[in-house]
Amino acid sequence: AYFVQGYVTAKDRLWQMDISTRSSAGRLSEILGNRTFEIDKRARRMGMLKAAEDVADFWSKEKESRAKIDAYINGVNSYIESLTPDQYPIEFKLLDYKPEKWSILKCAQFYKSMERSLNSREYDLEHSNLVKAFGLETFNYLFPNRNAKESPIIPKGVEFSKKEKTPSIIDSLQSFGFLNEVENYEKFEKEPDFIGSNNWVVDGSKTASGNPILCNDPHLILNLPAVWYELQLHTPTFNCYGVSFPGVPGIIIGFNENIAWGTTNGGHDVKDWYRIKWADENHNSYLLDGNIVEVEKRVEEIKIKGQPTFYDTVKYTQWGPIYSESDNSPYKDLALRWISNEVANDFVWKTFWGFNEAKNHNDFIRATNFYGHPNQNFVFASKGGDIALKVSGKIPIKGENQGKFIQDGSSMKNDWKGFVPQSDMPQALNPKQGFLSSANQAPTDDTYPYNYTGVFNHYRGRIINRKLDSMSNISPKDMMVLLMNNESILAEEFLPQLIKYLDNNQLNALQLGFLKILEDWDFSFEKDGIAPLLFEAWRQKFRTLTWDEMLSVDEKSPVILPSDWRAIELLDKDPFNEFFDRKATPEKEGPKEIVTAAFLEITEELKDKLEDKDYTWTDFRSSDINHLARLPGFSRTDIEAGGYKEAINALQGVAGPSWRMVVEMGDEVEAWGVFPGGQSGEPASKFYDNAINSWCEGDFYELYFMKNSEDQRKPILFKQEFK
Repeated sequence: AYFVQGYVTAKDRLWQMDISTRSSAGRLSEILGNRTFEIDKRARRMGMLKAAEDVADFWSKEKESRAKIDAYINGVNSYIESLTPDQYPIEFKLLDYKPEKWSILKCAQFYKSMERSLNSREYDLEHSNLVKAFGLETFNYLFPNRNAKESPIIPKGVEFSKKEKTPSIIDSLQSFGFLNEVENYEKFEKEPDFIGSNNWVVDGSKTASGNPILCNDPHLILNLPAVWYELQLHTPTFNCYGVSFPGVPGIIIGFNENIAWGTTNGGHDVKDWYRIKWADENHNSYLLDGNIVEVEKRVEEIKIKGQPTFYDTVKYTQWGPIYSESDNSPYKDLALRWISNEVANDFVWKTFWGFNEAKNHNDFIRATNFYGHPNQNFVFASKGGDIALKVSGKIPIKGENQGKFIQDGSSMKNDWKGFVPQSDMPQALNPKQGFLSSANQAPTDDTYPYNYTGVFNHYRGRIINRKLDSMSNISPKDMMVLLMNNESILAEEFLPQLIKYLDNNQLNALQLGFLKILEDWDFSFEKDGIAPLLFEAWRQKFRTLTWDEMLSVDEKSPVILPSDWRAIELLDKDPFNEFFDRKATPEKEGPKEIVTAAFLEITEELKDKLEDKDYTWTDFRSSDINHLARLPGFSRTDIEAGGYKEAINALQGVAGPSWRMVVEMGDEVEAWGVFPGGQSGEPASKFYDNAINSWCEGDFYELYFMKNSEDQRKPILFKQEFK
């Protein structure tokens, strides 16, 4: 089965498989030239190629798992070997290179490409710079750890087996070693914050049929060829349907005859920066607990099309690689401790292979125990009626607030103290409320006995839980509608505060008309709406005017702005704090002046466009699904669809729901799905982007789950024999 999966995936997605592994391995410049050199250098200095080599070596030593991966690899290579140069996918011809044989290293490189997307969020440097500029007290005021309105993944009231809190285990703040300001600093491109997902499951007490229903829509950067490859795997021992990643064996999100499962990304901070204290002028050794330790050097060979090869020596420390020693880099002399660079005794694909064959909740939990990273929230439903959710992955045990700032790399006191044991991982089974959900929010309330920090969403989880709590007699159609819901609690809570402080006396007739549109709005980001673009423009301008003090710091070294939920709190509870004042003006302003100035500016900027009645939310937001090589003729631009980053239908810019799935676990499993693309990676194929219009409109197609090869309940559209 895995051999055939490898073969047919390569047949449809060979170039996509190649380019995704080149990206994580730092090998794009071999085919794209100097324009991707900085991307390649960054990947190598983060340790991604070395990490892929290490994990491939680990996988190679496990006999059963190696056999499954080898079968997939052999399938891919069987297809590659069948090709003549004139049969190569068109991108190979346009870029003038040929496909390489697949290998276990390439599987590992694909794994690392997903880890970089899902496992990279941290703001250590940005937070440290803010403390330096404004002090720790102000930082804590603007960046509290928890939102009082949050609705955690694991329902409040669930008790954890461990009771006592993990004590603080790090040195004092003085040891964090804030960086000096860097003029004309080199930008360090971070992974986008909007990567996320929704999943939820309801039990039979809330459905019309009495059967559990499970839903999932992972939010990723949307590309062509599509992120996912849809398939059914059927063997004498299991029958499974869902979507896979082109590059690795098994089904990642899906269902079989007994269970369904889905996943969302965890937001835990598993990437910390440590400042190194060098022990010699040539930076070949560093101090650690009073001892001198030699760095390990690794020479990275970066080939560049049309130019000489670049050799980059990366130094490795106890914590990980030194990212830069350049005076122009704000990350100078910082070592990166990133869980993705560590090979743990886990095998992530065993988790998904276990899901593929699972029959019940025990099988599901057993499969999650193999999982390492990136952190994920796995949701579950069974034909037997159980629903469950487990937060999975290696969560570092840290002291309170550890990892929020740059840490002192000369003391092992600042190391992680292991990982949360499986027995204490947040999880829930058959809760009284009759449903479970995750949408990248904090996994637990503050009764959880382990400290953790991270980047968590505050709005999608709340609206999902609000909707599910109020629903009954739920049908699969109801769940499809909910997946397309465009309402936003952010707008619901932010807009009234903005309107409260707006000085209407300064508005002309046109601006009063714009205000009326906002006052009548239902907080739903529909594609043809005017209110959504007015709100979003106002929100963005308000942030710029409010946090201008921090934006001026960003000219010298990177910072991050406070979250919207904190701004809403301040408008409501502390409207006369020092930050509601424009630094560029001599007057002392308050929220009324800031809010009004923001509204006047955006309505002036937008009035010409809004006189054109065809200018709507979808024009303002502008969503594209680009070809992976950014070839315009192979892309779909100006996607017309509703949605918002803080709505359940989280479409924004170049990211959004990459696969929508609804599964009802009755005696006969029924399922529906859609993704923004098609099965084929060939731009000339009618199956290249055929599902995008359905995806935009919220239409789903039935996932025809064949019982066996002779199942004639539905027509077979295409059939190919493999010998």
